[in-house]
Amino acid sequence: MTVIRNLIQIFMITTLFACSSPSVQNNITTDCFIIGGCENTAYDTSRVYLRASYTINGKFINYSEFIYDESISSDNIEIKSPELYSICGSIKYSDTPVYSNLRFIKQNNTSILIPSSSVETDIDGKYCILLESGKYTILVSPYKKETIPQLKTDIEVDSDITDLDIIYPPQNMVRYIYGNIILDLKSGLPVQGINVLAYKNYDDRISLQSNIATTDENGNFSLIIPTIEGDFSLLISGSADNPDWPKIWFEDIITEGTVQIGTINLDFVPPLKHTEGLILSGESTRIVARTTSENSIYSKSFNTDSTGHFETDIRTGKYDLLLMPEDLFTSRWGITLYQGVSLPSEGNLQFRMDSKVVISGKINVASDEDTPRVNIMRTGGCYGEMDNVQNENTLITSIDGLFKDTISKGMYRIIINTDNNKSAPLISDYICIDKDTDLGVLTLPANKTISGRIVPPSGFSINNGMVEAFVLNRARNEYVKIGSSVVSNNKFSLTIPVLR
Repeated sequence: MTVIRNLIQIFMITTLFACSSPSVQNNITTDCFIIGGCENTAYDTSRVYLRASYTINGKFINYSEFIYDESISSDNIEIKSPELYSICGSIKYSDTPVYSNLRFIKQNNTSILIPSSSVETDIDGKYCILLESGKYTILVSPYKKETIPQLKTDIEVDSDITDLDIIYPPQNMVRYIYGNIILDLKSGLPVQGINVLAYKNYDDRISLQSNIATTDENGNFSLIIPTIEGDFSLLISGSADNPDWPKIWFEDIITEGTVQIGTINLDFVPPLKHTEGLILSGESTRIVARTTSENSIYSKSFNTDSTGHFETDIRTGKYDLLLMPEDLFTSRWGITLYQGVSLPSEGNLQFRMDSKVVISGKINVASDEDTPRVNIMRTGGCYGEMDNVQNENTLITSIDGLFKDTISKGMYRIIINTDNNKSAPLISDYICIDKDTDLGVLTLPANKTISGRIVPPSGFSINNGMVEAFVLNRARNEYVKIGSSVVSNNKFSLTIPVLR
């Protein structure tokens, strides 16, 4: 059996939503495209969401969508691009061009499938973009973050705009915020090299930020907030020169009348102390330690040597530890989570790694010419928020359709398909695999073909097109891809499961 390794690990320490652990059932028939059956699932099987992505005039990326259901002919679908308008202009800060990224966020946009539009200026701060009509919030993010804040402004698009120049407000319309950071009141020692940022979250898509200031040798910092309206929160964290500090936030500390924040005393931050121990794996392991409180997060990443021994300086506290083999795919050990570990410890710290578990099964295919592929996507751990390690394996079955692999314990989504683009995928919901698991005998679902064309916007040509098909998991408000097709001469044809 051949194993193809895709998307080696993507590692993020962020919050992963809690997931249930649905059981894996055997004896799957062609009645459903979900492993385990469509009964009692949250998938909306009444419609398919199509998203077309393409490049316009060889430069601008655009998206269109179409909702397909059984009342619509499956062989004559037209995905129409809306009328587009050319928006051009420049960004200036104190009469100086700003090299930046611009994100155009459509207001009242309820589509999860269609992302916001973005464009990068040239070094002279000039940009052009194509947008459909509507009201937009523009978020300007300068690349020179140390001295220039973000900027938020609104526009309405209903025609071409050739001179949309975005100019930062004058001094009387911004806020200059000052403060300093000390280690503790007793010593009064300033803390140099701490990053300080003011921010305001407007919604889950828009967060406006000040410049990122770094404290000087006297612990002083100054921020520029590009609006005089609203309360802002403060975030402090370590910098490249002084990294070993937690992220600490102070909610809405900057009110509309605030100029001086005053002195921020960090005596509540635990001291750094030396710790060492052993991972009983006999190989090099990556360790991520994280501790959280109501208004702070502190994490530190370090590696053991080839025998599993580690030593580092870390702040005193109770930690969750995520252990991951340096070579995740070839190691016999899997990703392992320890919770509530006190560091440093007076005793000899030792940790055992979890062994990997076996996943296996058999796939029935309609033709001997079809080669089944099993895509195993890890989305994180089964338990706890810290494990958000993602990776992906693709297995090619043996000649009789059997597959078997060893994987880390965790939450997985499994997608089974063949190299024949006329077959439709069999997918799983999120499955907690924390022991050896036999998926049984699996049969690809009945399929159908939907085809049609993309209608370009008037006056434009398109290329590099792709059409993707999704179904909606209503419980998670998540779209799951069930098919895709490249676009040729504005036409597409893709195979999807028969939804029941």
